[in-house]
Amino acid sequence: MSEIYDLRSFIDRLDSAGQLVRITRPVDLEYELADVAAALERRRRPAPLFESVRGSDWPIFASAVDNQARAALALGCERSKVVEVMHHALEPANCITPVRVDDAVWKANVVTGDEIDVQKLPIPTHAVGDGGPFITGGVVVSKDPVSGRGNLSYNRMQVKGPRRFGFNLNEWRHVREFMDVQEAKGEPLQVAVAIGLDPAIMISGGVRYPDDELLIAGAIRGRGVRVSRGVTVDVDIPAEAEIVIEGYLGAHERQAEGPLAEFHGYFGELWESPVFHVTAVCWRDNPIFQTLIPGWNEHLY
Repeated sequence: MSEIYDLRSFIDRLDSAGQLVRITRPVDLEYELADVAAALERRRRPAPLFESVRGSDWPIFASAVDNQARAALALGCERSKVVEVMHHALEPANCITPVRVDDAVWKANVVTGDEIDVQKLPIPTHAVGDGGPFITGGVVVSKDPVSGRGNLSYNRMQVKGPRRFGFNLNEWRHVREFMDVQEAKGEPLQVAVAIGLDPAIMISGGVRYPDDELLIAGAIRGRGVRVSRGVTVDVDIPAEAEIVIEGYLGAHERQAEGPLAEFHGYFGELWESPVFHVTAVCWRDNPIFQTLIPGWNEHLY
């Protein structure tokens, strides 16, 4: 069985296991794509790869590890062993340090400065009551400004302009702690958003862990995750990502962000959230965009 090392190899694994459906009929980014993906998930159907998205040259993949069967494929184990594998990966003694490399597939195409327009990215509007398009499937990569350790997290990001996102940030997140340190100095916090990843990294990004979550992904795969320094930010980013958005959270800068249909079936309120200023958009050749649908992990365990 071939090794999983990025999103594409995982999609191949899903396809071989009958856990992928290729949707060739054109779908709209606004509401339709998310509605189809959610309907498939409710019916326990395979994960969708939307190959024809109106207004986009890029396909969009959804529902990567939305159930235990796909989680088992992602982890390379039987369904009954998912919890056991994760228990092993979370043991500090089993963690494996990332490997820094110069090359990264997402550095094939780089846009910076005034040429940036994130509104051209195929970012879905998921539900009728949403405040607009949101990135939901990106893993945020940041770094502790005190210790230098890396961190992975999920933070919803609402499109606010060609070079700006609203960045939802809960008080309990490590990124919040990092930002507090930077704001005390009146300085921004550099971050990057990696979209389209090896599911081992996606799963690890959902764990609250006192060290770099990439160590967990290394334990899952049995080797260090390849990372590469950002083009405009001093952050180590998974080298096999499909798309990377780099930038910074402005110090003491807040803007209303939301609402978004949450996994529990309700809409969250508007929040005064940090502002993400984009300094670079990078992608590999012929990239695959990835999104998460509300309720994406409710059937995992």
